[in-house]
Amino acid sequence: MAGASNESAITCGAHAAHTALRDAVDLQPKVLHRTQATPPSARVRHCSCRQQSRPVCSRARGVGADAGGMMPVGSDRHSRNGVGFFDVANYGAIIEGSSGGVGSVRLNAFARQNTPDRPFAVVNDYVASTLGMAVGLPVPPGTLFGLHGGDHGYVSLAFGHRGDVAPPIIPPKFCADRPWEACGIIAFDHWVLNTDRHDQNLSHIPDIGVAVFDHDLSLINVPPSGEDAVTALAKNRDIVYKYHCLTRHITDPSHFPEWFARIGSVTRREIRRAADTCHSAKLIDASTRDALVSFLEYRQTRIRTYVNQTRDLYQNVASWTLDMEEEDGGS
Repeated sequence: MAGASNESAITCGAHAAHTALRDAVDLQPKVLHRTQATPPSARVRHCSCRQQSRPVCSRARGVGADAGGMMPVGSDRHSRNGVGFFDVANYGAIIEGSSGGVGSVRLNAFARQNTPDRPFAVVNDYVASTLGMAVGLPVPPGTLFGLHGGDHGYVSLAFGHRGDVAPPIIPPKFCADRPWEACGIIAFDHWVLNTDRHDQNLSHIPDIGVAVFDHDLSLINVPPSGEDAVTALAKNRDIVYKYHCLTRHITDPSHFPEWFARIGSVTRREIRRAADTCHSAKLIDASTRDALVSFLEYRQTRIRTYVNQTRDLYQNVASWTLDMEEEDGGS
């Protein structure tokens, strides 16, 4: 998600099963996508098991530090550490009684809520991101979080070098440098009907990784006319996404079959679980949940067909290696 920094957003706790880990992780939503300010309703409910804040060490052992070395926090909290994009705000003290060097850590995150013009933004982002992780795309981990008043938002771990918003990709360079991920992104966007993929919701930092994010305009994309979600899902189930930002820069389509198989391997139980989570949070009703599962299962076995139907847009592919047979996948 892109947006202006909002360091003042309230933190939410994440607890583990073991009591020694109860306060080990603290997610701090710092950006609300496409909003001007954080409304009062965005204040996150604290986890019921949350203990009082522990003092933060002036120096703490950090992921990525030299063996046996120490990594300072505080003013140096944005020093490059860890693997991937995930931004550690600061390290705290080692949890008393824990084994294996478990300590308290505060992580920055990006959060979104529904808006009047995007009433299913949270559902779309949560379900699509969950399925993206299931197929192996580099989607930043995220979850639903509770807001005061009973509403829910979607929060995902922040990414970017030194805590900054990650830069957009340059599509030709990205497809040349990361052709496997590029094919996976295209195939996945066909599955969830994400018609809003562009250079600003993909990011690639060499030697750190790729981030695929911002799925609020996928899946249940209700038009301004106010059409209900079930009708929209039924009407859109066979739409082919023709103008993906990466297609004309792909030179090697040989990676597609692996992604067709990955998407086809996601079971109905996994799809249903993601939709059920949104239903349990009262973000969608039962009929919309069932229509969403049906929509995803229907498109899941047709990704090869959708890609073949857009083959004319792959201007830099010298030889089209994909056959026209419809994929036998899904569960």
